[in-house]
Amino acid sequence: MVRTGCECEIPTDGKRSMFCQRHGCKKYRQDVKNCQNYWDYFRAYEEGMGARQQPKQDPGEPPKPVPLGEGPGTELIVVLGWLWIKSIPGCGCKKMARLMNRWGPDGCRQPKRMKAILDKMEIEAKKRKLPFVRPAAKRLVGIAIRRAEKKQKKSQAA
Repeated sequence: MVRTGCECEIPTDGKRSMFCQRHGCKKYRQDVKNCQNYWDYFRAYEEGMGARQQPKQDPGEPPKPVPLGEGPGTELIVVLGWLWIKSIPGCGCKKMARLMNRWGPDGCRQPKRMKAILDKMEIEAKKRKLPFVRPAAKRLVGIAIRRAEKKQKKSQAA
């Protein structure tokens, strides 16, 4: 049963993947299941930020930077900056930050999502040959979430 607006059919002919016309990308079975059952995945595909999606732009046009917006992802970039850890081209940090911003503080606290955030941080730390201590990283994410909540409350009060 499809719970979202996903129109894909899970490959059944022995193939492990299929091409999604609506979202313009290759999807594996699990990608299709996630898109069909979870609104966050479906929205990410709809916004052009799903797994294996390439940004849509005219070939002759220079790439446009997409603003991060406000939220825990943006705050995590700030907090990591305090430790001189910066986003580098191709790392996917800003994509994760946008996703965290979409989830919001409460969404980022969900155990499944927190695990995804920490897993991404661990992968990036290994690529950069930086030490990674999961409890410390979780603490940094918590600081970012609280900073985002404070900013959210200030903007609502104004």
